Amino acid sequence: MKKISLLLILSFVAVLFAACGKFCLEKCPKNIKPIDWENYNSVYDVFYNYYRLCSEQRYEDSEKTIMVSGWLYRLWGGYFILRNIPNHTNEDSEFPSIQLLIYGIEKEFIAKIDTCDLTKKCFVKGELIFGCAEAGLCSTSAPLIIIKNVDDIYFE
Repeated sequence: MKKISLLLILSFVAVLFAACGKFCLEKCPKNIKPIDWENYNSVYDVFYNYYRLCSEQRYEDSEKTIMVSGWLYRLWGGYFILRNIPNHTNEDSEFPSIQLLIYGIEKEFIAKIDTCDLTKKCFVKGELIFGCAEAGLCSTSAPLIIIKNVDDIYFE
């Protein structure tokens, strides 16, 4: 009887963890293009290629140089996100977005951004890393881009 109870409990926990992935993650679209390591990728494609549970993240691409294009949006505290929609639209927020972390070049980066037209499309070259966010039972991973050189960002 104890073995049956233990098996039922383990089965329930396994089902709970399997359901967690479906509950925690936004449904991924089917039209995602693979990462192009030679050309610029869309925010949409980069995000959905790496958006998953932390336990399922593919870390073999971590710290690779990646190129992404989108629209840069200023947050608080010197942080920016790269979005798939133009800034001059009426949409206030968008999911997904790729966060651009600024390491070591914050003053130069902000000075450059202050002189740029943020309604123009932004092209970024940076290092791909992954961040895990935990919320309750969920632990999701999403891509982050670290820009190490202020010349690796431009607008068209």
